[in-house]
Amino acid sequence: MPPKSSRKLAGCIAIELVLAAACVGEAGPEYRAGTATAGGVTALALEDRYGNPAVLAQSDQTITRAIADFIAARLLESAHFPRQALVLGGGGAAHQPARFEDYITAVSAALGRLAPAQLVWGHATLSVATADNRCVAAVTAAGSLSLEGCVSGAVVRAPIRAAFQVVDVNRGLQQRRDPLRTFSVQAIAFGKQVTILAVGGGAGGIRSPVQIVIPFANDSSPLDDDPRIAAAIRSVLTRVGKTR
Repeated sequence: MPPKSSRKLAGCIAIELVLAAACVGEAGPEYRAGTATAGGVTALALEDRYGNPAVLAQSDQTITRAIADFIAARLLESAHFPRQALVLGGGGAAHQPARFEDYITAVSAALGRLAPAQLVWGHATLSVATADNRCVAAVTAAGSLSLEGCVSGAVVRAPIRAAFQVVDVNRGLQQRRDPLRTFSVQAIAFGKQVTILAVGGGAGGIRSPVQIVIPFANDSSPLDDDPRIAAAIRSVLTRVGKTR
């Protein structure tokens, strides 16, 4: 029979292991995810284990700033969803105007279907899967969102961090009848592995150290070659922890 000191040590180790296992169980999954579609809009809702959210909603419809602002305001009112964590992707200015009802319906449904999930990054794709490896959604480096196409890769840890900034790109004196020209830039980071940059217009001129760039997001206006926009991009990336 082992001496009392050995039995006491073994008991302490056993208690520590039980407590450690209990803590792991209480921590839960790194993420929860939910998806939904409505009228051509696909939405992916994510939430990390700290409660930080992110939503990617995408269609081939034309998103304008006015439509994006209206959708964001409605979701803030109905679901208290923060603007900086909502990416509204569209198909460019040549498509049909977006139906805001479809975006709101898809996002609301996705938020209501959150379930434990795992995020992995590999082969230029952010994959979202259930605990039993069923594919939930995949986001490519070019910003395409699909409910299939998951690939293997490295596990992405929490947290989610999001930043959103509106840039005033008006120049000089403006006439009363002149439209106000603003431009939005947005960044969402998942842990230290994956950062999404969302910009209006095409993203061909973007030079940024991010894994995913979503074009025609929150606006379909052409991307201006303006140092203020470049500065705003650096700012939102810094705020989510991404530096060059």
